[in-house]
Parts: sequence; C-alpha cells; structure tokens
Amino acid sequence: MIEKKVRKRPLNDKTAAADDLAYWMSKTPEERVAAVEYLRNQFYGNEGRPRFQRVARIVKRSSR
Repeated sequence: MIEKKVRKRPLNDKTAAADDLAYWMSKTPEERVAAVEYLRNQFYGNEGRPRFQRVARIVKRSSR
C-alpha cells in the first residue's frame, strides 16, 4: 500500500520534481505498476476496463 504523506510547497519549488522522481525510483517496478493500476481503478473503476497489455516490439537497427 502507498504510504500517505502530505507536504505543502510553493508552486515554483524546483525540488518537488526531483523529490518525486527520487521517491518513485526507490520503488520496485512492480510497486510502480501497482500504483498506476490503483490510480486507474480509482478513475475508471473495474467495470469493463481491460488491464494493461504486455507488448514487446522488436526494432531492427541499421548497421553502420
């Protein structure tokens, strides 16, 4: 579960984005995907919305 934490900052605070990035990079990929899924469920609900699909794409690069 996501730990609830509130911090008031001015709108022009430059460190907010860096702190957000540091927070999310400290989480495992599974925790980050779970957080996105949690927010998606809050916005759309569970009725009829498919989960994220796993997609793999192979890109051929030209040799130089």
